[in-house]
Order: sequence, then C-alpha cells, then structure tokens
Amino acid sequence: MRINNVSAKTSKMVVVLLAIFAIIVTVGFSWAYFNTAISEHSIASFFKWYAETLNHLIADNRDEPIIPYLIMIIIPLLAYGGLVASIVSRHFALKAMESTLNLKSVDFLQDRVKFNFNRPQYNFICGYNDINNLEMILNTVMVHNKYGSYPAVSEINLNFSVLNNKHFTLTNVPLKLTNFIYKIIDYSRAVRSFSYRFEGAGSVESIEEKIRDYTNTGCKQILAKQQETNFKWLSITFFAFSMFFLFTFRQSFNTLDVMFWSFALIPIVGFLVISFVFDIILLADKWNENKYKGLGK
Repeated sequence: MRINNVSAKTSKMVVVLLAIFAIIVTVGFSWAYFNTAISEHSIASFFKWYAETLNHLIADNRDEPIIPYLIMIIIPLLAYGGLVASIVSRHFALKAMESTLNLKSVDFLQDRVKFNFNRPQYNFICGYNDINNLEMILNTVMVHNKYGSYPAVSEINLNFSVLNNKHFTLTNVPLKLTNFIYKIIDYSRAVRSFSYRFEGAGSVESIEEKIRDYTNTGCKQILAKQQETNFKWLSITFFAFSMFFLFTFRQSFNTLDVMFWSFALIPIVGFLVISFVFDIILLADKWNENKYKGLGK
C-alpha cells in the first residue's frame, strides 16, 4: 500500500467532493433539459432552454424571487467555480511542495517498507524490524454546525523512527478514514513498537471505538454506536421529506405541465433514494456486527 505525503492543501478530498457536487448538478440539469426541451437537442438549444426555464421560474416565484437564481445560477456557480478553484489551488500547493526535499510517499510492501523522496537518490528501503517505532497521530479540529460543536479528524500524521536514529513524518488526509486506520494497524503489527493518540481538539469517540473493536476482535466496524443512531434518524428524516414533497406536489402530477412535475420529482426521488442508502448501510453494519459477535470477550 502506498501512502502519499499530502497535507490538507494538497489533498484530493476537497476536489473529489466538489467534483461529486458538480456531477450531481450536471445530471440534474441534463435530466430536466432532456425531459422538458421540445426542440432538437444541441448546445444552442440547451442555452435557449436554460434562459426560458429561468424566466419561467422567475414568473412563477414572484413571492420568493431568490429561488430561481439560487437553482439556476448560484448553485451551478458554486459547483463549477469551486471545483476549478480547488484544482488550481491544489496544483500550486503541489508545486510548492515539490520545490523542497520532502518525503513524497511510503510504500508498505509485504516484507519491507520503502521511503520515497522528491529526489529519488535519497530513497531507501528497510525491513519492518528496522522500524523502532511507528506513531499514528490523529489531528482533530472542532467542527461547528447548527446542532453544536464536535471534534473531527482533519489529517493523520505517521511518525517513523528507524534504525540509525532516523526520523520521518508523513501527513495524509485519507478519503476513507477508517479503512486507512485499519490498514495502518495491520502493517504496524510487524514493527517493533506502535502507538496512536489524538491531538488537537480532542479524541473522536467513534474512531476510538472502531480502533478498540478492530484490535480486540478483528471487526471492522461500519458505524459506531452514535453514528448508527444518527443514521437511523437521518433515514427517517429523509423519508419524511420525500413523503412531504409527494403530498405537497400530488396535484401537479394530474396536470400537463411536464416542466413543473419534472422538477417536483427531483426532491421526491432524491430524498427517497438517500433514505434507502442509509437503510442499506444500517443493514450492512448490523450484519457485520453479528458476524463478529462474541469474539474478543
């Protein structure tokens, strides 16, 4: 497994999240266009449809004039503009990092560890027994929302202490945090000493619970207990939203206004799909939990 040395500025996480957001916006507009545009489909036809749809929404929402601009202008600008800005920012951060001698990546191989630097002549390989200590530091920050504040892992530092008193630090912002931690624990079993700690805003109970379970039973938790409770409420909430929109727009499905009910279907189907996704994750978590029940006791 290769772990790249990336900070929050050089991480792909923001780019990936904004790319997903941009794809969702693109799919939504494409679906609406192909289901409501009457003329031949083309780039020129799309922009004509876009202008007509914007004018149509403005005329139908005189009491709330911000809604048409939010849907048709602000959200696309945030999606595509944010994606371009994040790609450019990451590109300059990578260039700045490559201009100095830094640890570029670490390869955890079957029987050895390879340290890769920006300048290949400094690369070296050592065995797992040559690593005196591997320390995993989970840096946390306080995340604030309308429901309160809580600590979350922002990035992970791996501090290596190898023979001849060499010390190296690698930073990573993993997209799949728990899978990343599980793999580090697996590889750490072959080194002389391994430890982990939280640093910053405090420990994250869900992550600590998953680490304890994996160490004691080998169970790779999908959801911690608090997350499981949150997912249950989220599933109920999104299902309720879907039913609310279905009840609100039920009369529109009897009309011939294809444009209106095409837009009305987006929140109904979207919230329902999200609710089902949460249900599937909860079922997978329960199945995984039952598989390891009784181990480590």
